[in-house]
Amino acid sequence: RANSGRFLANDCETTPKVAMNEKRTNVLLIEDNPGDARLIQELLKEADGGRFELAHLPRLAELESQLRSFHADVLLLDLGLPESQGLETLMQAKAVAPLLPIIILTGLFGDELGSEAIANGAQDYLSKGRVDGPLLVRAVQYAIERKRAEEALRESEEQYRTVSESVNDAIIVIDQNSRIILFANDSVEKIFGYSVSELLGKEITI
Repeated sequence: RANSGRFLANDCETTPKVAMNEKRTNVLLIEDNPGDARLIQELLKEADGGRFELAHLPRLAELESQLRSFHADVLLLDLGLPESQGLETLMQAKAVAPLLPIIILTGLFGDELGSEAIANGAQDYLSKGRVDGPLLVRAVQYAIERKRAEEALRESEEQYRTVSESVNDAIIVIDQNSRIILFANDSVEKIFGYSVSELLGKEITI
């Protein structure tokens, strides 16, 4: 069953129904191969189909408009699309949806490309020739959790930086093991005469 590019991963009468209080995970798939898109649908359905709603796009250009009507929790992204290839596909997707966790779908021998994608901000990569339902579900869950943790850490660091820059006291953060200075606020320069750039990365010796 398909409707405006969206179909439920539990599109089968034998699939258990979702409990009213259980939140569905919205999965957005960008894949130009209909057969591969159907495979992802079937894998989600077989693993735990009642928990997932899958929206499918054949082109990256449709991502921005789709996100206006579909609140995606995770993006499954094929890097080999008609209008974009390789890491450029990932970078374009990140530009449109910077807060959305992205899992890369690669070909059978795409481990090197997958590793590069992770280094450039993807949460994980899966080989379409080796993925199964449980592996796909775990990857989706972990990608969402990791992205949330990253955003929480980023927000915490921003709040800490805002507070530290608003006080008159000097604040220096030092790595406990290496004794390397990781952070210094602007008051350090006023009090000690050293600029922040001079201190960062320096080792404290006692």
